[in-house]
Amino acid sequence: PTNKVAVRYSHQRYDEESQGENLQPREFGVLMHRAMEGATTMDDIERQIGLIVTDGIITPEEATPLKEKIIASLKEHGVEEWFDGSWQQVKSEREIVSDGKSWRPDRVMIRGKEAVIVDYKFGLNRPKSYANKISRYCKLLQEMGYERVSGYLWYITLGDIEKVV
Repeated sequence: PTNKVAVRYSHQRYDEESQGENLQPREFGVLMHRAMEGATTMDDIERQIGLIVTDGIITPEEATPLKEKIIASLKEHGVEEWFDGSWQQVKSEREIVSDGKSWRPDRVMIRGKEAVIVDYKFGLNRPKSYANKISRYCKLLQEMGYERVSGYLWYITLGDIEKVV
């Protein structure tokens, strides 16, 4: 056969104009979320990105902007401590059940009686429902006995972190 075969993974859609050099924003967001889920430190994020490359999901060239975007956003907003390893516990994607309902914040960091909640957002919109959800998470953690609770929305694509509570 004279035709070449190209592989495209189901979770990868490339911008046709760039012929595969850049991921579409949604896929970039999905990969960023995957890189951060379960990560306690920046080293963990780097390992996750390495696994994504090893799995053939992205190329090493695509991994670099993924890592750079995460680091730049943390530094720009002065929240590097979220991934500096200083938290006693970091819970990612863990359910909180209350009154028969289930809630699942992206990240909860705990140190003594302090809890910080972060939800990652990758779209270009800021619906009020996002802030309402963070407020609900904070209330649930206060009911669990945490005295100092704060909640943030991290709009990674927009390069912004919004303190909700």
